[in-house]
Amino acid sequence: MNVVEQTIECIGCGACADVCPVGALSMRMDTRGFYRPFLDQQTCIDCSHCSEVCAGLTDSLRYPSQERVCYSGFLKDINLRRRSTSGGAFTALAQVILSQNGVVFGASYADDFTSAVITSTEERSMEALRGTKYTQCYPNHVFSRVDEMLTAERPVLLVGTPCMICSARKRFGNSPLLTLVDFQCGGLMPASFLSDYVQDNEKRHKSRIASLNMRDKKHGWAKPHMRITFENGTVYDCPYQCDRFLFYYYKPYFKNEKCLHCPFVYHPDADLTLGDFWGYRSAGIKNSRDGISLIAVNTPKGEALLREASEYLTISRLTEESVSYAFREKSFSMDALAKRNAYQSEAIGLSLIDFANRHEFRHGIIGQMFRTAIHKLKR
Repeated sequence: MNVVEQTIECIGCGACADVCPVGALSMRMDTRGFYRPFLDQQTCIDCSHCSEVCAGLTDSLRYPSQERVCYSGFLKDINLRRRSTSGGAFTALAQVILSQNGVVFGASYADDFTSAVITSTEERSMEALRGTKYTQCYPNHVFSRVDEMLTAERPVLLVGTPCMICSARKRFGNSPLLTLVDFQCGGLMPASFLSDYVQDNEKRHKSRIASLNMRDKKHGWAKPHMRITFENGTVYDCPYQCDRFLFYYYKPYFKNEKCLHCPFVYHPDADLTLGDFWGYRSAGIKNSRDGISLIAVNTPKGEALLREASEYLTISRLTEESVSYAFREKSFSMDALAKRNAYQSEAIGLSLIDFANRHEFRHGIIGQMFRTAIHKLKR
């Protein structure tokens, strides 16, 4: 069996294409805007290597190898903390690996911001890898490149979605030089949506984009805004409820099918799991506009790395009660799922912007701000 026969289970990580010994699989965008493997039937030798590393076809997950222990954490360097999505735990972990002549793999925007790509500190700066990207990333042969670094006996930190990390665990096992880190994931948006969104904003503002931040903290960590700076000096600053891209990210309408019933919430294959620590009140921690990370330790290897990273972090151990919210299975209302089915059919062939302007944003951003205000008043 090959992975293309199970497309509904695909999460687009690219592990299958990288492990194929004859190059029969290639990662390309499908009609819904997701990266998927496409198979050359004439080249395929039916070896099943692709199925063996596929996270979507996982029956049982072997990790974690210890009971989960959770911490809150934030960078001691306030400037780096403010440039991070939450408390900056990723930066601290990366600093340890880089200090050992290691390599860090994560997500970076392409130069024109129309896509996100899995890359490394060999090609990009830590600043480019820092910050969340709420879109499916082009895998960019990440598994082959990780394999090259491990063969060269260099420490590797690989950060990705829980499903991608599952594939990495299946591919590399418990390699002593490899540390796997996933994060509290909200699901994958089609890669094509980011391209639609960027092109529309550049047209509206008559300028190329200079920087893009999907979780800007200018208004506080708990009040995320989309913030785009353009080369002509203009700035677009919009709360997530009223931004065309972020509005749909927080809905199930266009998420990958596998994301609706994610099996990785309870059984991470990562050594460490990162996220925002929204349970700070129950833990008696004072809120900060600058962000607080949730750090879940799943393996002894993860515990060892966090211990080293504590040089850069202020951390506190948490109770299971204060983090229970973070490890619940996602659930969506029947109305939302029904709307998803209708939207999925209608959206084929439409750009994100064209679709948004037909529906929730038919009265523009100002109209959506008004609808959001009315909704809050009703609550």
